[in-house]
Amino acid sequence: MDFELTPEEAQSTARAVVDHFSAESHTVKIEAAVDKEVQFRPAVSATKHGMTTYVEAQSVPSYTPGVKELVHWMSVRRVNCEVLIAVPVDASLSGRFLTFLKRDGVGLMLVDEQGGVATHHPARNPALMITPDPTLKLGRLGAAVREAVRQFNEVDRKAALQTMCEIVEGETERLLKRLVRRAWIKKAEAQVTAMNWATQIDVAAAKDVYTQGRNPLVDDKTKSDLHSFRGARNLIDHKTTSKNAERKRQSQFAERMLMGPRLAAELLALQRRVI
Repeated sequence: MDFELTPEEAQSTARAVVDHFSAESHTVKIEAAVDKEVQFRPAVSATKHGMTTYVEAQSVPSYTPGVKELVHWMSVRRVNCEVLIAVPVDASLSGRFLTFLKRDGVGLMLVDEQGGVATHHPARNPALMITPDPTLKLGRLGAAVREAVRQFNEVDRKAALQTMCEIVEGETERLLKRLVRRAWIKKAEAQVTAMNWATQIDVAAAKDVYTQGRNPLVDDKTKSDLHSFRGARNLIDHKTTSKNAERKRQSQFAERMLMGPRLAAELLALQRRVI
């Protein structure tokens, strides 16, 4: 294993990273080209189950132009990958350095004298980050939805998805109660409160519960989307038994989370129609 681009003082760190990923059955390459659009070649590329981790080994921590180029490319292309910097465990880590890494989703690995590798903080995978349609009319829900999206992208996907489920479920119930108060459906508020979320969705789309002459406010497509989104709770509670299964679950987290803001906006629009 010969490193040509990695400085000599960082090569022991790079070798420890290679050993770490090899032990976890990754396909490992050193100083390999990433893409024709990227000139920078990270010290280590490790691929497993279609996801690649790029690691730049350093002796002195630095958010270099090459790493920034790689981060920009993966963010624009939304590639299924992660970027990390690996440094010796006793390296001096400035607050400024750590702030920039966390801001841009770059992970940090620490390598000890025995070659042990530990993650100081994880990297973010741009393929799992979401950007809701900025034209959505979220009204009073705007701040809560934006915070849930921020939490999903930067902090905790599982907790953020749970929050988004609670927002959409709350607006489903709010819509039904508004229909009751305006005498659009033949139900009482107490009945609505006693229903679970699935039943509330079905009632909002059921023709036979609407008063004479009114068609269901929730159409079949919206009903289907709400039920699909509701299934996110099963994803949250489902326990995975391997890293590959967890990556697949995380991908589904992103798909469901992206539905949340749209459904919240649709439920608000439906509420405004009930007069």
